[in-house]
This record gives sequence, C-alpha cells and structure tokens, in this order.
Amino acid sequence: MNAVSQTIVQTLAIASGKGGVGKSFLALNLAWCLSELGQSVLLVELDAEAGGLTVAAGLGEPKVLSPAADPVTMASRATPLPGNARVHLLRASDIPSKAAHAPGILEPLLSRILVHWRIIDLAPGIGAQNILWLRRADPSLLIGTPELVSVRAMLRLHMQLHRQSAYDWLCSQEPRLREIPPSLANARQRLTEFLGAETTERLWQEAFRHFQPSRWIFNRVLPDDEAQMARITAHLHRQPGAETAQPHLIPEDSAQTRCSRYGRTLVAYETESNAARAIRTLAESLLHDVRGATHTVRVVQSMTPAEYRA
Repeated sequence: MNAVSQTIVQTLAIASGKGGVGKSFLALNLAWCLSELGQSVLLVELDAEAGGLTVAAGLGEPKVLSPAADPVTMASRATPLPGNARVHLLRASDIPSKAAHAPGILEPLLSRILVHWRIIDLAPGIGAQNILWLRRADPSLLIGTPELVSVRAMLRLHMQLHRQSAYDWLCSQEPRLREIPPSLANARQRLTEFLGAETTERLWQEAFRHFQPSRWIFNRVLPDDEAQMARITAHLHRQPGAETAQPHLIPEDSAQTRCSRYGRTLVAYETESNAARAIRTLAESLLHDVRGATHTVRVVQSMTPAEYRA
C-alpha cells in the first residue's frame, strides 16, 4: 500500500441494531466512493459471524490463518479489492478477538497500514463492543431500513450511545469518577458526595447536552415510504440528542440485488443507479465535513450493557 503523508487517520464506524439491513454493503460502497475522491481506505471487518464484507468485496472465502499478532503481520494481511488498489480489506479472521473488542488494542496493530480512512464494519447489535467503537469513531453511522423492528433497534443503539456520551463527559469534568466502577448510577451518587446535589444536577443536565449523535442512514427506501419516513423523522426529532437528525436515504434499487447476487460493488458496476448516487452523495458529505472539522481523540471508559441501563 502506498504511503500516505498525513498525521490523522479518520475512523468511520458503521453499526446496525439488527442484521440484514445493508451494513456491510454500505461499508464497501462508501470505501469505493471515498477512493474515487482520492482517499485511501482500509476496511476492517469486525462482524466475525457473518463475514459478509469479505464475500461482498469479491474476495471469496479467506484462507484459514491465525490472527495477526503484530503490526508487520497485520499489514501483510491487508488485501486490495479486485479492481481498486486504493481500498484494502482486513478480514475478521485476521484480527485477534481482544483487539476486535478494544480500539486501544487494535489501533497499534494497524499502525503500519497507512491510509486516509479506516472503515469499521461492526457486528449487528447493541453490545458494549459496538458502543465503544462508535464512541471512538468520528464520524459514526447507524444504518437500518424503514421497518418498525429496524427503527426500534437503531433507537436502542442511539440511547446507549447517548448515555455513554454523558458518562464520558462527566468523567472529563470529575476525574475521580474513573476510580469507581463505571456506571451512570454510580457516577451520579459519587458526584453528589463530591460536589453536592445542586452542582451535580447542573452537571447532569449539561452532560446529556454534549452528545453528538451518529448519522442515520436508511437503506432500501421505496417511493411509497415517503409517509413512513416522515413519521420516522418526526419520531427521531423527539429523541434526546437527536432533535436535529436528518436521515440520509438510500433508495430501493434492483441494482443492489444484482450486485449482491454476483458479489459486485454497486458503485463500480451500477454507477448510474439511484442507490449508487445516494452513496456517492453521502461519501462527498462525509469528506466535506471531515475536512472542515477540528479533530479530537475521545477517551472512553466502557460500561457493560447492564450498566448502560442503570
């Protein structure tokens, strides 16, 4: 892979509350679009159960190898996509289990792979691994379809992120919170002991206002879904932390089905399809936002799923 003269690698994480909504499809096609915009991209497959990204990229079944244990070995496993040397893929089987669950372990292993973007394809669900990666990434995307079960799963993931964001902010204001077991309930109790009820209430309200939500992506939207999407958008605007969310829509397109069936990348083979145009627009928007943003590194102390609900 060609060297990249830069100091910042942009990490984009893509998650879904449930499977089968097009998460790996989006990761692959966004990577291709970013490469068309002059960016080099590393796709990181963390969905070990499905492995859909490897198949969708046209790489077939991977060789059975032990996970890479050092940066040099990891760099040797980064495989270029057929027909696109700017995009490389790390299969889930190449990544140690502990590293897949912890950005702080995986990122040093990726240090020899010099790219502009890392796109993290997360497993579906709302587990602690996904929350940690989504909080670490900037930007992060939640993808679903305009179906009630998918929207509910996205909302659960959104609320988990909102609570983790509040906890992280509270810890940044009162470092002594990092010395106790991580949970919002513990944090509020100890803040009251440290600072008193009035100051705690002020900080508590402020913590939840600092949340920067993920982008919402809805895939396979039909022309008849206009009323449904209006209802979904109105519902999102009533959710704490998502009051200004404007979902990005990828239309239902027979081109998606054809490419999925034959293991082809949509934006490369069906360049003029409506779905391909929508993904290109999203890629351009992401790149524009990143170039105009001030980059910061988030330090996250992870809570368990039970602690999210506390």
